[in-house]
Amino acid sequence: EMTLLEGMAQLSVKIEELQRRNGELERENTSLSAKNSALHQQLAELTHINRSLQKQNDEAKQAQKQLEEAQLALTNIDKGMPAIPNFLQFNLAELKEATKGFSQEMKIGRGGYGTVYKGKLHHTTVAIKILNPETIHGEAQFNQE
Repeated sequence: EMTLLEGMAQLSVKIEELQRRNGELERENTSLSAKNSALHQQLAELTHINRSLQKQNDEAKQAQKQLEEAQLALTNIDKGMPAIPNFLQFNLAELKEATKGFSQEMKIGRGGYGTVYKGKLHHTTVAIKILNPETIHGEAQFNQE
């Protein structure tokens, strides 16, 4: 049987071992906290770099699109075609605003296929034709108009 003194000696040894291990764990925790902070900083920097690269990519795509449109316009000019790279699409609200609600004062003509109005879209004076669906016979004629 163990004496009280021997039991206390064993407990003292275990306490020292636990204190040593506790110190090791605290140092490891401090080291991991420092690494965690460094990783959070790197993540913030990489997020910033990613946003910057995404912005540059978007700008490059826009520049590429503009270049392609300019090249198409030049090709069309060389072929004697008008320099319109793409047809723009506008919604009804934009067309109504451009023509002051298709008002009589903006009306510039009427033909067999519809009424033509003067308007301003994107700082450009335009003619807007409202086709009469009763006079259009088929998609080809619609597209021709």
